[in-house]
Parts: sequence; C-alpha cells; structure tokens
Amino acid sequence: MSLDLFQLLPAVYKIRDAELAAAKPLLTPAEAAEQASLKALTPPLSADDQARLDELEAKASRGPLQSLLRVIGEQIEAVSYDLDRLYDDQFIETCAPWVIPYIGDLIGYQSIAGVAAAADDPRAEVANTIAMRRRKGTILVLEELARDVTGWGAHAVEFFQTLGDTQYLNHIRARNFYAPDLREWWVGAHVGTAFDRASHRVDVRRIGSRRGRYNIQNIGVFLWTLGAYGVSHASLAAAPANAGSGALCFRFHPLGIDAPLFHRAISQGDPIEAAATPANVADRLKRRVLCEDLKRGVGAEFYNETGSLVLYLNGEPVDPYQIRVADLSGADGAWANVPLPAPFEFAVDPELGRCVHQPAGAAGALTASCFHGFNAAMGGGDYARSGDFAVTDPAWIVPFPDPRFATLADAVGFAEWLLPEHGSVAVEVLGDGALALTGPLSVNLAAGPRSSSGRPTARARRFGSTARSPWWAPSSARSSSTGSSLRPGRRWRRRPFPLRPPRWCAFRHSTPAARSMRSARSSSSTAR
Repeated sequence: MSLDLFQLLPAVYKIRDAELAAAKPLLTPAEAAEQASLKALTPPLSADDQARLDELEAKASRGPLQSLLRVIGEQIEAVSYDLDRLYDDQFIETCAPWVIPYIGDLIGYQSIAGVAAAADDPRAEVANTIAMRRRKGTILVLEELARDVTGWGAHAVEFFQTLGDTQYLNHIRARNFYAPDLREWWVGAHVGTAFDRASHRVDVRRIGSRRGRYNIQNIGVFLWTLGAYGVSHASLAAAPANAGSGALCFRFHPLGIDAPLFHRAISQGDPIEAAATPANVADRLKRRVLCEDLKRGVGAEFYNETGSLVLYLNGEPVDPYQIRVADLSGADGAWANVPLPAPFEFAVDPELGRCVHQPAGAAGALTASCFHGFNAAMGGGDYARSGDFAVTDPAWIVPFPDPRFATLADAVGFAEWLLPEHGSVAVEVLGDGALALTGPLSVNLAAGPRSSSGRPTARARRFGSTARSPWWAPSSARSSSTGSSLRPGRRWRRRPFPLRPPRWCAFRHSTPAARSMRSARSSSSTAR
C-alpha cells in the first residue's frame, strides 16, 4: 500500500513548505556537487545517472514537512504490510514458509521419514492433511486415502446404499430399486463388483471374514493392483491358423497368446470430488462396454487415439463403425462369430485380446495402440524413466532398428566394441514391435538400463529343435547386466494371464448417512 500523507494536507501548508524548501539548501555539499556534475553531463544520460539526478532534484525541492510525512508514511506502509502478512499466515496456501511447521503442529501433522528433500513439499502435505480433516468421516476420504497410500486404483463403497429395504424418508436413495431393470445391461454386468448397483438383502455375517458385505455399518474399499500400460502402433501377432472365408486372425499380445485388453484410468483430480466410476480405474475392457463405446463414433471415450484402444490400417485409424465387438473364443482356425457380416471388416474381442480383419480387397498392414495389464512400471514402456539412465550421451547409445545393423545381435556386438573406449555404452531398442532372434544373443555391457518410450518384445527360436519357445523381455530396450546373457533356449511355461479380482478391505465405520439411517431404524423399532 502506498500512502502519500503530504497530498492530504490543505494547499496553504504545501505552499508554505515549498517556500521553506526554496529558501534553505536541503542538500549536503557532497550531494550538491554530485547534482552539478550530473547536470553537466551531455544528454542523454544513462538510466542509473538519470535516476540518481531525479532523486537529488526531488530531495532538493522537498520541504521539511513533506520529508517528515514521507518518513511517517514509510512506517505506516511497514505496519500495513505486516498486518497483511498476519492475515495471510492464517492460511496454509498463503502463509510464510516459517509458519508451515506451526500450522502442521496445530493439526497434529507428522512428516514422513525417508522422503527425499527434492520430493518433500511440507506446504502441500499440510494442506492435504487439512483437506482430509475437513472431510473426515466421508466415503470420499477413504477412497482418496486408499488411492494415495497404495498407488492403485481404488473405490470405496457404503454397502448400506444397496440394501433392498424400506427406505428412510429423510434419506431417499432414488437409484436403489428392489427389482433391477433387466433391460439395463450395466447393472447386470457389474453385479458382485465394486460398482454393483443391484439391491441386496442384509447380510449379518462379519465383513472381516469376507463372507458378509451388505449391512448398514459396512464399508468396502476395492483396490485394482494391475495398472494399464500402453503400446503405440504395435504390430499384431498373427494367429497360427485363420478362420477361413478370407478372415485374418490376430492377437493383440506380442507373444501371440490370449490376454485381455485394459482401459486406461481417467484421473479423478486431486482432491477427488466424486466417487470413482469404472472409467477411473485401470481394469479389463469388457465386450459390452466397448460395444456401447463404439456406437458413439467420433465421441467414443475408449476408442480414440487418446483413449485406450485404436486400430490402424496402413497407418490410418479404422472407422469405429467398421468394427464389431464379438466373442471370438474357440480354437485357432475355428474362432466363433467368423466370418463377419457386412458392413463390418474388423472384429475385436477385448476380453480375450483377439482381433479379426476381413478385408474386402488386398489386406493392409494392421497395427494397434492398446493397453495391457501389468503390476508396475518396469522395463520399457510409455512412461518417463530417463532419470534412471546411466548413459545419456547420444554418441554412446547404439539405436536399433538402424540401417547399420541387420539384427539385434549386430547392434549388441557394436556396443561391445565401443565399451573399452568409453566404459559405458547402451543399446536402445526403439518402438513397440516384436523382434525375432535368429541366433544366440549374448549381452555384456556396463550397468545402466535404458528404454525408449516403447515396449519391445523379443522372440527367440530354440536352436537344435523345431519347437518355438517365446521369450518376452519388457525391459529389453537396453540390456545392462555385465557378463549376463539372454538365453533363447530356456523353456518358459505358458500360464493363463493372471486375472485376479480386485482386492478389497473391510471397514466397520459410520458415515453421516449411515448414522442417520441407523437412528431412523432405532426410532422406528422403539415406536413398534
């Protein structure tokens, strides 16, 4: 705040003060000499000289009353600034850094031990704690805590919301129908899951035993331990046998095995203001969900280039109206729902990870951008990990594919040749494609894992045998273990994809809505 007290005085006092300033020299001899020297300089003056000259002339023309009020005004501004800071220090968002520990102590905040200084943000942590305390006892706090603590997708459910009983008139659950609408597929598709909206009878068994869920005081927190990790413009693995009638059969998984597609999680924001929906957690993409999504065309939520799935034919996205979602189960060569009826040229089974292309003419190059389920951000993938790279100089990074190298073994051999000269080299495998290893691949490079933004796959042939055994190296973008080797002859047993149901925790907790419902039940039973 800038306050000029002198301008508030009557004009007579201003004139009198100006006369006193003109009658008496107000500059010291040194300042007067400096003023004369600056006036003697040839214009234009430098910015510093001009500012100093303006300051001296203002002081020379300023009377004693104006100088006194100027000093008083400076002190008023200091007091005003301190009052403003005192108000700002009452809020964690605007307080000074030294106030943060005091606010944290008031709410009982304790810092987390072992957090790196670069990642530690006390202001954000205290603000988050205050926000949690304000919403204490609500279901969204449990959901947000579960998500933040585990790093997994989470959804908290108050099981009393789906009880099929006589509702309390002061707390009507408008969407809780005792008999579900059988024409609405969504309810039936999510029965028994975290997003179950069907009504249930009360279950008096303890929720801690995982036998009873639906009771007034019960709350469940569902966790999705698998994350969705994407590949971009990846080639599809051709099935060993096509289904006939000109239909070409593919699998999305680079090893050519059945593995479900996942959809990416859409962020709920921070803090969350609404409960999670199926789109907010990374989960398997269901056939019915994808079918309904494709009907939206260009407005599809999952099928688009920024969504969870998109097919490309010769580099161009496939029209969603040309794709049919179908059950493509069956042995290779006899997939169900093949051939496709007109006008569909493509069929997708997201639950099995299968795809059928029935071209009207010559077949083109079919690629896809999709998401697979995995436990953690390990190896190569579409996530930032450059901070872990030990080799960052492009001169010592050997890329592959590259016109200089016919095979990956040639690129590794060139890296080994560079190793003695620099002491640290890397092989960077680009893209999301599958690499066919036609010979033994021995890696002997210095430590320093590196990957591109892709997720490459290597297929190795068992030497001395006609059998083929797949070997998948998600982190094969840069092999880094000194003296290690990739053994393509090792047997790997194929196992079904680990599709575990989401984990859930049990709580006996009272939210405000549950307490009101219990009190209503108690009062009604007393009246009876």
